[in-house]
Amino acid sequence: MPCSAAKARRLLRDGKAKVIRREPFTIRLNYCSSGYRQPVTLGVDAGSVHIGLAAKRRVIVRTGSAIGKTLQPVGSLLQHETRLTRI
Repeated sequence: MPCSAAKARRLLRDGKAKVIRREPFTIRLNYCSSGYRQPVTLGVDAGSVHIGLAAKRRVIVRTGSAIGKTLQPVGSLLQHETRLTRI
């Protein structure tokens, strides 16, 4: 789940987490958590060309708590390729 930059720095400094990805910045804990889970809302926007996904905590906090991604369906990629080969 999202956390503040200060908490992420503290976890990395103490060796309790490691960097998984730099863009978007993602860390993974090196220890098992207590099993506490935060409620998350998933939003899906199915457009004609792209599919938008967003995961957001139900509690509003100061830091950005939304994670978003835009996907392009495989079928539309195949249609685009077949249009290019017909030309």
